[in-house]
Amino acid sequence: MSSEKTITKRRKRFLELMYCLEQEQDWDGVREVGRIGTERGCWNHPDQRPGDMVQGLTANPVWSPSDFWFVDLLEAAAPAIIAEVESLGDRLDEALFKVPDEIYQGTWNQIGIYECGRLQPDACALLPTLADTLAKIPEISTMVDGCAGISKLSAGTHITPHCGSTNARLRVHMGLQNVEDCHMRVGDHELRWELGKCFVFDDSFEHEVFHNGSKPRVILLADFWHPDMSPELIKHYAGPHSRKVRLDGLKQFMRRRGIRRIEIDDQGGAMFEADSATRSLVESRCKESGIRLLELKDNGKLRVERFDVEASA
Repeated sequence: MSSEKTITKRRKRFLELMYCLEQEQDWDGVREVGRIGTERGCWNHPDQRPGDMVQGLTANPVWSPSDFWFVDLLEAAAPAIIAEVESLGDRLDEALFKVPDEIYQGTWNQIGIYECGRLQPDACALLPTLADTLAKIPEISTMVDGCAGISKLSAGTHITPHCGSTNARLRVHMGLQNVEDCHMRVGDHELRWELGKCFVFDDSFEHEVFHNGSKPRVILLADFWHPDMSPELIKHYAGPHSRKVRLDGLKQFMRRRGIRRIEIDDQGGAMFEADSATRSLVESRCKESGIRLLELKDNGKLRVERFDVEASA
């Protein structure tokens, strides 16, 4: 029998292969790798493929909202939360952040009341009713590997198939605005949002979202501890283990992107330094084309400055 350390290393290799296939949108290939990885002991189900796997937890793609006491609290507060969101208008859009991920095609923005278990003061000031409601739910407010806040998805956006990072958590959604003509697939289940109503799912199972409506969909999204997580397990996962998982994720990101060094300045901005191979490749390609500056805009257009002329493509 393979040791836990061996299984963890093997799982990372399978995840790297799946990442490459995801870049090509080869979903059948991703699922086949997941099937083989499950046979090799990396996961318990081919549709449930988190990077961090806690053994012994109940594995259901979709859960009954009635299993969780705080669903009644959220739904009772729904009218006030919806009114708060609607009253903000453009102020909410100005506060939202683009979700920094490659798993969607379109526009997906969020604002977190809690980010990795840390309260976000600016978001609380903007959404005090929501913040007060979430603060009453320790399963959410203490979740160190997730977020809780508002998620806004523009019309036509597709969040492509993916699995969450850990099975130590579950996720609750509640519809707030324009939820018509939107649906989510979790494993073999199809879920649809309703205004002021919650559903609960395990995001470590493969899931994707389709927005076929004409207006931005706005929901409450909140991660919380899996109910099978004992206080001892939570203490372990909320401490050094959680920090190690996050650092492993950053290390993996840096390797994939060719980044050697990251430093955060006093204003919270990130400064990057490419590794030697990436730097050499970029310098070579730019010198060959006489390029002095490249800037990839949010709209996908490339700004190009050459040593002799300036242009955009």
